[in-house]
Amino acid sequence: MILLRDVLAAAAHTVGYVSSDPEDTWEQAASAVGLPAASRYIVVLIDGMGLTQLEARRGHIPFLRRRNLQSARTTVPSTTACAISSIATGYDPGRTGMIGFTARDPESGSRIQLLSFADSPVTPEVWQAEPTIAQRADHHGTMCSIGPEKFRDSGLTLAAWRGMREVYAETFEERVQAALAQLNRGARLVYLYWADLDHAGHVHGWESEEWTAQLEHVDAQLSSLASALPRDSGLAITADHGMVDISQRRDIAASPHATQCVTAGEERMLQVFVDEPDRVGEIAQHTATWLGDCARVWSRDDMLAALGGVSARVAPRVGDFAIVAEGTWGISDSRWMSENQMRLVGAHGATSEAEMTVPLAVELS
Repeated sequence: MILLRDVLAAAAHTVGYVSSDPEDTWEQAASAVGLPAASRYIVVLIDGMGLTQLEARRGHIPFLRRRNLQSARTTVPSTTACAISSIATGYDPGRTGMIGFTARDPESGSRIQLLSFADSPVTPEVWQAEPTIAQRADHHGTMCSIGPEKFRDSGLTLAAWRGMREVYAETFEERVQAALAQLNRGARLVYLYWADLDHAGHVHGWESEEWTAQLEHVDAQLSSLASALPRDSGLAITADHGMVDISQRRDIAASPHATQCVTAGEERMLQVFVDEPDRVGEIAQHTATWLGDCARVWSRDDMLAALGGVSARVAPRVGDFAIVAEGTWGISDSRWMSENQMRLVGAHGATSEAEMTVPLAVELS
């Protein structure tokens, strides 16, 4: 099975980078991912482009459907902060501490939004303290990331992309040209990010005309990039997660034990923290009964296992139990989620195939 966390590490190894950490397993990552040899690589991550959604819209992706779309698995939770930090470091969320869209800081009790870190009592560099792939690689400064100007010094940039030389471009066309220019100037590994497909899915749903139109635009730009690759260059295309369109919601604030609990995460996966430790089992069981078929309740041990390799530093951030949405349900918490957030159509974070399975397509010049 190809894991999303291995893709950038595999590309780094393939183009000849060596890690300063003797415990790194970039060679094993390269073997698992199976990237063909090239002296330079561009890794493109399309936010929200799940493999399930691609297969349902094959008629709209003439470039991608002609490629061998391999299946890769994203992180648990299947959400951007977790997945991008994982691909950028090569580590699971249990090690990075990026364990949801929001997470609870055990020291302050604050709920931290892990994309922006707005009003956070903890800096991104402290919250996600693991060195990134770019920081561990030799020939420091020859990897670069390409994204919009608004990402300059953003929370996720500081948490995940430390050590990358940052290049800013706005439209997809401009990012394609910037990526090619970086290769021609000597960069050996370029990361290119595009978010608009995910945005269309959240606002309109992935089954909407708006999402499909954005997918067609993505496919056309990927085709342009592939056709312009310099000699001896590779292109790896992947995504951070898929998506489901929410059809029904339940508000955990209305549950019988809401006053004994606080939550963090997002609508498809909530972590629950109980005020009275000796009542965790009882409250988890009652919550499961109240939710019925809307969601599964995971124990803390279930969540620790799913996050992967949870470190002693990260363990206190993990809830007493977790709520994992089923089907097309959203489990909201109106005590802290905004009305806009609870009106979004597309969502992700849970463990369905539609959310967890992402594509990996590879092209050589």
